[in-house]
Amino acid sequence: MVKTIYTIPIIIGEYEYEVGMSEKPYVYGKESLSVCHNHPGHEVQIIVSGSYKSFISDKLYNLKEGDIYVIKPFQYHSHNSCEPNNASCRFSFNISAVNIKRNNSFLNAISIFNFIKEDVIKLPSDTILKLVYSIIEEIKNRDSGYLEIVKNFLSSIIIYLARHEKNKDVDSNQEYSEHKSKKMDRIYNIEQFFYHNYFKSVFLEDLASELKVSSRQANNIMSELFGMSFSRKLEEIRIKNAATLLMFSNKNIKEISSACGFNSINYFYLIFKKQTGVSPSQYRNLNNK
Repeated sequence: MVKTIYTIPIIIGEYEYEVGMSEKPYVYGKESLSVCHNHPGHEVQIIVSGSYKSFISDKLYNLKEGDIYVIKPFQYHSHNSCEPNNASCRFSFNISAVNIKRNNSFLNAISIFNFIKEDVIKLPSDTILKLVYSIIEEIKNRDSGYLEIVKNFLSSIIIYLARHEKNKDVDSNQEYSEHKSKKMDRIYNIEQFFYHNYFKSVFLEDLASELKVSSRQANNIMSELFGMSFSRKLEEIRIKNAATLLMFSNKNIKEISSACGFNSINYFYLIFKKQTGVSPSQYRNLNNK
């Protein structure tokens, strides 16, 4: 996961958002393979140039210049550039709602990230790309007041996304519900635990220690928040990362099995087919055509 450096408050009308960006929110050329991961807020990725493959919630997308994809909270994803050198570029930022007054009719438009159904958004790309290029130049040069200019450009991007969703048939009666802060924090902490430990030999007791609760309480928390046991969640994340490696790396299946925390390749084959419906080799062939 990329560490957030900039935290930029953005107010649009009566709605306040917090946008997080890394020190360098744009990436040129071939990247290191992204580990399958998730975030507590929404992430917006914009393909500025070239082409990418993105794995979002068990589905592979082939993306090209101008494509925008919105990753929902705690939605597993990974991405990989299809082109070498500096032929491709993507720009990303995270966004979360800080303060929303629900009695305003514009809620459904400006809170697009809570209602949006598709993963990849098709918009007229020229305007969005010009804004992204302007943000990249401001961050590169860092002239006086550059963060204020970046804030204005980001606000414009968010409004364009809102307009896109407002022009569609969005259910105005659908209620925006904020998760309680404590529950969201706990989900995030557990996801972070798995993100940093899925490739190790870890057990329910280790999670309990991390959460400072008993093993029994940790088991109940897993059931309440994720609807599954610790071991099932661990296997799920291991298989998601194995799927990412099968699609985007040249590692052989035995190497992938070991890299994702499986001590037995036979057990890896069994669990992989159980979760995906196909064997690892079949999965690789299907997703590399």
